[in-house]
Amino acid sequence: MLEAYAEGLNAWMTRHPSYFGDRVGRIDGCTLDVGFVLTAPLFYGLDWLLTGLLDDKLLTPPERQDAERDSNGCAVASRRSADGATRLYSNSNQPWSGPAAWYEVRVESGEGWRFEGATLAGSPFPVVGSSPDHGWTARTIRVYRLKIDPHHPDRYRYGGAWRSFRKKRV
Repeated sequence: MLEAYAEGLNAWMTRHPSYFGDRVGRIDGCTLDVGFVLTAPLFYGLDWLLTGLLDDKLLTPPERQDAERDSNGCAVASRRSADGATRLYSNSNQPWSGPAAWYEVRVESGEGWRFEGATLAGSPFPVVGSSPDHGWTARTIRVYRLKIDPHHPDRYRYGGAWRSFRKKRV
């Protein structure tokens, strides 16, 4: 699917050479996948949060200052519903226009792909959606800053007390 999407982008760029000039070469599925994974958090304002943390401030991206755009989702397991059905609720509260606006998508193929949902411009697959056997959602990010003990850097402040970090080698 990624290769087919990349071929569509390549065909579009061939028909519109003045849009990119010689800045972009041919795109393959792997490049598309990596590029989207690395840039998707920018839609949620991660760049603003990281910049603020580096400057020792917490910044909020201008498009995220409106509380109505906060995302939410809920999943109910079949064992917890009265009728035994599993449910997934997704409400990401994206704006109606701009780079973070959702586009509805439905994919059905002869090879068995069948899903529907919503995606961001440039994504070859739905960011939120469902298939007959799966459901997934996304939400905006939350960043929390820990206060580190200046005398014991292996401890952080939580709930009015210093707690030790749990360490695990992986």
